Amino acid sequence: MISIPISFLLASVFLGLGVLAFSWRVLPTLTRCLFLALFCVMSLEAVLVGLRFAFANYTFLPLQRVLPVWIAPLVFLSFASLAVSQATLGKWLLVNGVISAGLSVALFLPVPFVGYIDAVIALSFTVYAVALIRLWS
Repeated sequence: MISIPISFLLASVFLGLGVLAFSWRVLPTLTRCLFLALFCVMSLEAVLVGLRFAFANYTFLPLQRVLPVWIAPLVFLSFASLAVSQATLGKWLLVNGVISAGLSVALFLPVPFVGYIDAVIALSFTVYAVALIRLWS
């Protein structure tokens, strides 16, 4: 019997959701592109997790550590694109892109703290969860 790691199945679900969101013509083009980017990044992360744990392939570990700091802003921006004007969204795209790039660089700093990478990712998710809640309210 063929054994397929669950993360590869999850990656295919994310890709399917991305294609579905992109093909939904009711949404504005930028919103569809943001949701597609979100689901593609999540799919890539799931594939990298599958490669790491199912096949002990650590080649892409640096990329696997960086992707989560891009997922949280993409979730926020995808849903924000449904609620704010295009001008505001353009500013938010720039600000969040710079923040994510800065966090990506910060993950590679040689910090002698054991849980540094996990702390940065957790802080990023917490900040964007609060931002999503504020956007919702």
